[in-house]
Amino acid sequence: QYWIIIRNEFVPQMVADKLPPESKWRSDFHNDIKPGNMVSDRKELAKALMFQRMLTGLQMNRAFDGIMARLETDVDYLASKKLMDYSLLVYGSIIELDHDDPASQAFFAPSLPAMPRDSPYSNGAIPAMQKLALQQIVRLAPQCGMECSARPRMLVDITKKLQQTGESHYYWSGKSYRCCCLKLKPGDSALVRSPCALVQLSAEGKTDCGGLLGSRFHAYQRSSVGGRCLIEWDQWPDIASLDLTFLSGRTVFEHSVSLNSHEQLTLQQKKIASRVESCALVCISVADYLLQDSTWKTMENIAMIPIYGGLKWSDYDVRTVRLLRCLVGGQPPTHPQSEDKKRPGLLKLFLPQKKPHPLLPNELTWNDCTNEFPEVRVLDDMKVVKQLVQIKL
Repeated sequence: QYWIIIRNEFVPQMVADKLPPESKWRSDFHNDIKPGNMVSDRKELAKALMFQRMLTGLQMNRAFDGIMARLETDVDYLASKKLMDYSLLVYGSIIELDHDDPASQAFFAPSLPAMPRDSPYSNGAIPAMQKLALQQIVRLAPQCGMECSARPRMLVDITKKLQQTGESHYYWSGKSYRCCCLKLKPGDSALVRSPCALVQLSAEGKTDCGGLLGSRFHAYQRSSVGGRCLIEWDQWPDIASLDLTFLSGRTVFEHSVSLNSHEQLTLQQKKIASRVESCALVCISVADYLLQDSTWKTMENIAMIPIYGGLKWSDYDVRTVRLLRCLVGGQPPTHPQSEDKKRPGLLKLFLPQKKPHPLLPNELTWNDCTNEFPEVRVLDDMKVVKQLVQIKL
């Protein structure tokens, strides 16, 4: 049995000094993780990172290219000495933009434009933006990486407008519209444009959402679609081939303001061009005691299959690298349903499909990482969608 003396077990002091103060919008983690069927707290960390990946599109591939290369060198060396059962000590912070917290807004404030040479501030008298300063100092810490990502908040919640009338329909210019929502499947929130739509009732007498839009759509009141009517701000195109007409969030917003002048000031202060944004600072060290492979350990490896569901120490170096690759670049699940093919043009209004592209270095699909990530639930998707709401009417 061997031990590793850990030189780096916490975020380097120079990085810690640039972190925002501890708050509800900064979540710190310190996890001891092992691959596959080994007992560890990897899934807790994986869930937190996957949530940010679905919410803001956070990708960490580029920041971890160097760290991945050093990890591969380390595990290759350990494998050459027949050493195994080590852990990855993963520690750092997830920092989220909180629109109600001035300190959070200040941290995520955009960088200043470049100053002209004759500017009195061109000598660096103006301090760097907080997020940028943290990113710059993290680059000096070889065991750490940091990435940030943002996504527009473009949803309008009109649930109360529908509930005020006691009806499930919204009336506009003498026409009746129904709020129909897409039943999300796991991972859909990463791409969703609008979970719901106000669709004009059909002249043919179709009034239910399934008849209007298809079997994946239901009335907004159903808990299976979240129980809220959330529609996209921008103008919705009419689909002449399907005889469908939609109302945009902007139309409902402007109609509401015109009817309720007392709301005008507070609503006009809201900026629809808002966003959700998050950063992940992650540092990694190889940690824990080491076991040396032997005949007895080989026998134990086989004997423990019923408990661990597999050979817990076999290919330990390869599985350790894959574990980190999944945390860094594992993507949300994408499993198209058969009914999606019936009206692909309609579905794209709600759920634009990601264009196929070659996988980036260290990027893996959901199927590649099912042993490392916990199951993504529709409730997780609903939580993501809730954070994409900018205006509540």
